[in-house]
Amino acid sequence: MKLKRVLIFLSVCVLWPIGALRAEEGHFYDNVGQGGGRRQPWRSLAGAGSGALQKKDYARAIRFLDAALATNPDPKGAAEIWELRADAYAASGEKSKTRVDYERALSVASKDTTDHLVRAHLYKKMENYRAAAAQFAKAADLAPEDAGAWNDLAWFRATAPGGEGRDGKEAVRAATKACEMTNWKKNSCRMAERSASNAPPGSELKADNGR
Repeated sequence: MKLKRVLIFLSVCVLWPIGALRAEEGHFYDNVGQGGGRRQPWRSLAGAGSGALQKKDYARAIRFLDAALATNPDPKGAAEIWELRADAYAASGEKSKTRVDYERALSVASKDTTDHLVRAHLYKKMENYRAAAAQFAKAADLAPEDAGAWNDLAWFRATAPGGEGRDGKEAVRAATKACEMTNWKKNSCRMAERSASNAPPGSELKADNGR
Protein backbone atom coordinates (compact mmCIF):
# COMPACT_ATOMS: atom_id res chain seq x y z
CA MET A 1 0.00 0.00 0.00
CA LYS A 2 2.81 2.38 0.91
CA LEU A 3 4.64 1.51 -2.29
CA LYS A 4 1.52 2.28 -4.32
CA ARG A 5 1.19 5.68 -2.64
CA VAL A 6 4.83 6.45 -3.36
CA LEU A 7 4.36 5.56 -7.03
CA ILE A 8 1.26 7.74 -7.26
CA PHE A 9 3.13 10.64 -5.65
CA LEU A 10 6.03 10.29 -8.07
CA SER A 11 3.75 10.14 -11.11
CA VAL A 12 1.69 13.16 -10.08
CA CYS A 13 4.34 15.43 -8.57
CA VAL A 14 7.46 14.51 -10.53
CA LEU A 15 6.95 12.51 -13.71
CA TRP A 16 3.85 14.31 -14.98
CA PRO A 17 5.38 17.83 -14.80
CA ILE A 18 8.53 16.61 -16.55
CA GLY A 19 6.48 14.97 -19.27
CA ALA A 20 4.37 18.08 -19.72
CA LEU A 21 7.47 20.25 -20.03
CA ARG A 22 9.00 17.94 -22.60
CA ALA A 23 5.76 17.84 -24.55
CA GLU A 24 5.57 21.64 -24.50
CA GLU A 25 9.14 22.04 -25.71
CA GLY A 26 8.78 19.20 -28.19
CA HIS A 27 5.83 20.98 -29.77
CA PHE A 28 8.18 23.65 -31.06
CA TYR A 29 10.44 21.02 -32.63
CA ASP A 30 7.79 18.70 -34.06
CA ASN A 31 5.43 21.32 -35.46
CA VAL A 32 7.85 23.48 -37.40
CA GLY A 33 9.07 23.34 -40.95
CA GLN A 34 5.72 23.71 -42.65
CA GLY A 35 6.15 23.34 -46.38
CA GLY A 36 9.49 21.58 -46.07
CA GLY A 37 12.37 20.85 -43.67
CA ARG A 38 12.73 21.48 -40.00
CA ARG A 39 13.94 24.74 -38.55
CA GLN A 40 17.14 24.89 -36.57
CA PRO A 41 16.54 24.17 -32.86
CA TRP A 42 17.46 27.69 -31.78
CA ARG A 43 14.82 29.15 -34.07
CA SER A 44 12.16 26.90 -32.58
CA LEU A 45 13.18 27.83 -29.04
CA ALA A 46 13.37 31.52 -29.94
CA GLY A 47 9.88 31.26 -31.42
CA ALA A 48 8.67 29.70 -28.18
CA GLY A 49 10.28 32.52 -26.23
CA SER A 50 8.71 35.14 -28.46
CA GLY A 51 5.31 33.51 -28.01
CA ALA A 52 5.67 33.45 -24.24
CA LEU A 53 6.77 37.10 -24.32
CA GLN A 54 3.63 38.07 -26.24
CA LYS A 55 1.56 36.26 -23.61
CA LYS A 56 3.41 38.22 -20.90
CA ASP A 57 4.82 35.04 -19.40
CA TYR A 58 8.23 36.59 -18.97
CA ALA A 59 9.84 33.87 -16.84
CA ARG A 60 8.97 31.22 -19.42
CA ALA A 61 10.13 33.49 -22.24
CA ILE A 62 13.51 33.92 -20.58
CA ARG A 63 13.81 30.17 -20.02
CA PHE A 64 13.18 29.40 -23.70
CA LEU A 65 15.53 32.16 -24.85
CA ASP A 66 18.26 30.91 -22.51
CA ALA A 67 17.86 27.50 -24.12
CA ALA A 68 17.99 29.04 -27.60
CA LEU A 69 21.28 30.77 -26.82
CA ALA A 70 22.69 27.50 -25.47
CA THR A 71 22.29 25.91 -28.92
CA ASN A 72 24.90 28.30 -30.37
CA PRO A 73 22.89 30.17 -33.02
CA ASP A 74 24.63 32.19 -35.71
CA PRO A 75 25.62 35.77 -34.73
CA LYS A 76 22.51 37.39 -36.21
CA GLY A 77 20.34 34.79 -34.55
CA ALA A 78 22.01 35.48 -31.23
CA ALA A 79 21.36 39.20 -31.67
CA GLU A 80 17.65 38.52 -32.24
CA ILE A 81 17.50 36.34 -29.12
CA TRP A 82 19.37 38.87 -26.99
CA GLU A 83 16.92 41.56 -28.07
CA LEU A 84 13.94 39.35 -27.21
CA ARG A 85 15.44 38.43 -23.85
CA ALA A 86 16.17 42.08 -23.15
CA ASP A 87 12.51 42.85 -23.85
CA ALA A 88 11.53 40.13 -21.36
CA TYR A 89 13.96 41.44 -18.76
CA ALA A 90 12.67 44.98 -19.30
CA ALA A 91 9.09 43.86 -18.77
CA SER A 92 10.22 42.06 -15.61
CA GLY A 93 11.89 45.20 -14.27
CA GLU A 94 15.44 43.80 -14.43
CA LYS A 95 17.15 46.93 -15.74
CA SER A 96 20.79 45.83 -15.51
CA LYS A 97 20.16 42.58 -17.42
CA THR A 98 18.07 44.49 -19.94
CA ARG A 99 20.90 46.84 -20.83
CA VAL A 100 23.48 44.04 -21.05
CA ASP A 101 21.40 42.11 -23.58
CA TYR A 102 20.56 45.19 -25.66
CA GLU A 103 24.27 46.04 -25.79
CA ARG A 104 25.07 42.48 -26.88
CA ALA A 105 22.52 42.70 -29.68
CA LEU A 106 23.85 46.10 -30.69
CA SER A 107 27.45 44.80 -30.83
CA VAL A 108 26.36 42.29 -33.48
CA ALA A 109 24.20 44.76 -35.41
CA SER A 110 27.06 47.27 -35.47
CA LYS A 111 29.17 44.87 -37.53
CA ASP A 112 26.67 45.05 -40.39
CA THR A 113 27.08 48.46 -41.97
CA THR A 114 23.69 48.21 -43.72
CA ASP A 115 21.60 47.22 -40.69
CA HIS A 116 20.76 50.76 -39.63
CA LEU A 117 17.08 50.15 -38.85
CA VAL A 118 17.96 47.34 -36.43
CA ARG A 119 20.42 49.61 -34.66
CA ALA A 120 17.89 52.45 -34.65
CA HIS A 121 15.27 50.35 -32.87
CA LEU A 122 17.83 49.04 -30.38
CA TYR A 123 19.01 52.57 -29.56
CA LYS A 124 15.38 53.61 -29.16
CA LYS A 125 14.77 50.79 -26.67
CA MET A 126 17.90 51.86 -24.80
CA GLU A 127 16.50 55.43 -24.72
CA ASN A 128 19.46 56.79 -26.67
CA TYR A 129 17.25 58.91 -28.89
CA ARG A 130 19.99 60.97 -30.52
CA ALA A 131 21.74 57.83 -31.77
CA ALA A 132 18.39 56.32 -32.83
CA ALA A 133 17.55 59.42 -34.88
CA ALA A 134 20.91 59.22 -36.65
CA GLN A 135 20.36 55.58 -37.54
CA PHE A 136 16.79 56.10 -38.78
CA ALA A 137 18.04 58.95 -40.97
CA LYS A 138 20.94 56.88 -42.28
CA ALA A 139 18.60 54.03 -43.19
CA ALA A 140 16.38 56.39 -45.17
CA ASP A 141 19.33 58.08 -46.90
CA LEU A 142 20.78 54.72 -47.99
CA ALA A 143 17.40 53.53 -49.31
CA PRO A 144 15.87 56.68 -50.82
CA GLU A 145 13.22 54.67 -52.70
CA ASP A 146 12.09 52.72 -49.63
CA ALA A 147 8.85 54.29 -48.39
CA GLY A 148 8.99 52.12 -45.26
CA ALA A 149 12.32 53.60 -44.19
CA TRP A 150 10.95 57.13 -44.59
CA ASN A 151 7.83 56.11 -42.67
CA ASP A 152 9.97 54.86 -39.79
CA LEU A 153 11.97 58.08 -39.75
CA ALA A 154 8.79 60.19 -39.85
CA TRP A 155 7.14 58.31 -36.99
CA PHE A 156 10.24 58.47 -34.80
CA ARG A 157 10.81 62.17 -35.43
CA ALA A 158 7.16 62.92 -34.63
CA THR A 159 6.81 60.79 -31.50
CA ALA A 160 10.24 60.42 -29.87
CA PRO A 161 10.23 61.26 -26.14
CA GLY A 162 12.15 64.31 -25.02
CA GLY A 163 13.96 66.84 -27.14
CA GLU A 164 16.81 64.73 -28.51
CA GLY A 165 14.85 62.75 -31.08
CA ARG A 166 11.73 64.74 -31.87
CA ASP A 167 11.80 67.09 -34.84
CA GLY A 168 8.48 68.22 -36.34
CA LYS A 169 9.89 69.61 -39.58
CA GLU A 170 11.95 66.49 -40.20
CA ALA A 171 8.90 64.33 -39.44
CA VAL A 172 6.83 66.15 -42.06
CA ARG A 173 9.67 66.07 -44.62
CA ALA A 174 10.08 62.30 -44.19
CA ALA A 175 6.33 61.70 -44.19
CA THR A 176 5.95 63.72 -47.39
CA LYS A 177 8.65 61.63 -49.10
CA ALA A 178 6.94 58.41 -48.01
CA CYS A 179 3.61 59.62 -49.41
CA GLU A 180 5.15 60.83 -52.67
CA MET A 181 6.66 57.39 -53.26
CA THR A 182 3.25 55.77 -52.98
CA ASN A 183 1.50 58.45 -55.07
CA TRP A 184 -0.41 59.50 -51.98
CA LYS A 185 -2.37 56.25 -51.88
CA LYS A 186 -4.47 56.27 -48.73
CA ASN A 187 -3.49 52.88 -47.30
CA SER A 188 0.21 53.25 -48.04
CA CYS A 189 0.34 56.83 -46.80
CA ARG A 190 -1.68 56.38 -43.59
CA MET A 191 1.31 55.94 -41.25
CA ALA A 192 3.09 58.93 -42.73
CA GLU A 193 -0.02 61.05 -42.26
CA ARG A 194 -0.31 59.90 -38.64
CA SER A 195 3.34 60.82 -38.16
CA ALA A 196 2.76 64.30 -39.49
CA SER A 197 -0.32 64.71 -37.31
CA ASN A 198 1.87 64.12 -34.26
CA ALA A 199 4.30 66.85 -35.27
CA PRO A 200 4.21 70.25 -33.48
CA PRO A 201 1.58 72.82 -34.52
CA GLY A 202 2.45 74.66 -37.69
CA SER A 203 3.82 71.59 -39.45
CA GLU A 204 1.66 70.53 -42.38
CA LEU A 205 1.64 67.59 -44.74
CA LYS A 206 0.54 68.59 -48.24
CA ALA A 207 0.57 66.77 -51.55
CA ASP A 208 1.55 68.37 -54.82
CA ASN A 209 -2.07 68.08 -55.88
CA GLY A 210 -3.12 70.36 -53.04
CA ARG A 211 -4.54 67.68 -50.85
